Amino acid sequence: MHSESKINGKKIKNKKSLVLGVFFSFFLIAFVVPLISAGVAQIFGIKDIRLNLNFYHINSNFTMEGKHSFINYLLVYLSPVFIYAAIQITLMVLLRKTPAGTMRFIFIFIILFTSGYLIIDIFYGAFMVILNINSANNWKLFLDHTQFGEMQKIGFMFFSLIVLTGYLNLVAKKIVSYING
Repeated sequence: MHSESKINGKKIKNKKSLVLGVFFSFFLIAFVVPLISAGVAQIFGIKDIRLNLNFYHINSNFTMEGKHSFINYLLVYLSPVFIYAAIQITLMVLLRKTPAGTMRFIFIFIILFTSGYLIIDIFYGAFMVILNINSANNWKLFLDHTQFGEMQKIGFMFFSLIVLTGYLNLVAKKIVSYING
């Protein structure tokens, strides 16, 4: 009887962690990262930044006019990817210092959901670049500003997919070690 209530208590704690993890992940993806991306664009001198509140998230739109360096285009258009990576790395550092419990599971869920969002973002970007579809996708906009030919753009996206796969493999190994530890 006692072990059954202990199991049910763990299930409730994990459900609470899951709900809070989903909520905070959604909040990061829908509101925080677009606002930070707009801030990054403003730091790099982009004047025409529009924040649109859609049904479930904020969308930051901007155009980079004039001539900028490759690094500027990379940092501005792909800033969401770098922001997600920074959030995940920060949470993994915090995981090391967090004892097992609700907060640790919340951090793990946030890392998992932002990793999933990164996967969707890069595969959608690769799809847009490979099919050469006009869209407002950041990967497509970034590569349109480079001097790359069509094959170089596709090669860049495959390289990005390989880097993302390696990064997510490292993240997955860290998360498994924290779950088991």
